Amino acid sequence: MKIIFLARHNSGGADDEGAVAHAFRELGHEVVCVHESPAAEALGIQADFLLFCKWNDLHVLRQVKIPKVFWYFDLVQFPDPTLQYRCQSRQRWMERTIPRVDLGFLTDGDFVKQDTTGKLHWLPQGADERVLGPGAAK
Repeated sequence: MKIIFLARHNSGGADDEGAVAHAFRELGHEVVCVHESPAAEALGIQADFLLFCKWNDLHVLRQVKIPKVFWYFDLVQFPDPTLQYRCQSRQRWMERTIPRVDLGFLTDGDFVKQDTTGKLHWLPQGADERVLGPGAAK
């Protein structure tokens, strides 16, 4: 598969994006890394799907004609009042983004459990041998 990976590539020490691109390549996929700003260059690339994380350019996202997938590696909701602003911001991102994508992978399994669209899937950080298949505990 050919994947357009739209993210903050080469952003420094915490290179989660590089690790994800590397993993896809190790699995035999072709990965085209495109920096999220300016993302419009991704529109001219032929690929099987677009993968992004925490990207906010809804104008360009609407123009993408191939399947769109996001991964979100943070909690979306947490009942701590000191994190209320952060959580509200993340919830607004989800409300704007989910209707415009085909799939979303999140590490916040509690948020995924609330999903009514069928688009969201729980993807824990790291392999967990206690979990079997699509998030079912042994």
